[in-house]
Amino acid sequence: VTSTGTPTITLPDPTANAGRMIYVMAGGKNFYLSGSAPNTLQDGTQSTSPNPNTWVNTSTISFNGGYWTLICVSDGTFWYVN
Repeated sequence: VTSTGTPTITLPDPTANAGRMIYVMAGGKNFYLSGSAPNTLQDGTQSTSPNPNTWVNTSTISFNGGYWTLICVSDGTFWYVN
C-alpha cells in the first residue's frame, strides 16, 4: 500500500495466488486498487459500468463514510472484487 496522495493497493499476481482471499478494510476514503497485470480485476458483483465484468487494471474505489471491507478472491486467473 502506498500512502502518498490517494493510497494504492496492488494485488499480487492472481496466477500465483489461486484460492487466496485478501480483505481490504477502509473507512471514508478513496483509494486505487491495482492488479499485477492488465485485466486481472473482475467485478465480483458484475455491476461495474460500463463493462459489467472487467475493471480497468487500476480502478478507483470509493468508501463514503463509515468503515467497509472489500473482499478480493483469486481463481488463478483473475482477482474477483466484491
